[in-house]
Amino acid sequence: MAMPDKASVVTRLKEKPVYLAGFRKFYGENIFDDTEAAYAAMAESIAAFEKTDFFAPFDSKYDRYLRGEYKLSPREDLGMTLFFSQQFSNADQGGSPAQGGDLQAEAAFHPDPKNQVDGLVGDVENHTED
Repeated sequence: MAMPDKASVVTRLKEKPVYLAGFRKFYGENIFDDTEAAYAAMAESIAAFEKTDFFAPFDSKYDRYLRGEYKLSPREDLGMTLFFSQQFSNADQGGSPAQGGDLQAEAAFHPDPKNQVDGLVGDVENHTED
């Protein structure tokens, strides 16, 4: 929104009749009499909304794995290991080769998908395994 201050944000909220009605119903008729209180109510409302499944219905395989509801395949487990590995990170190498970084570290992020890695062979782009 790039609003310059809290008062501008509250003014914007007051332009929407549905917001006026909802905030007054939930926070009291006088909620917009105090800019700080109205801004705090807005922040509280956004925080509550962000905790709902409607806003963030996280249900990826990884989320299910973290909840113990899914077992990663060997390829997925390898991907997770590489993703979280400090050994295969080029962050301490100064970035990509174009940024003066280490070519071998960069190659770890862009391997040939047909190459065998720890007994796994597959075509990453077509999501098949040989």
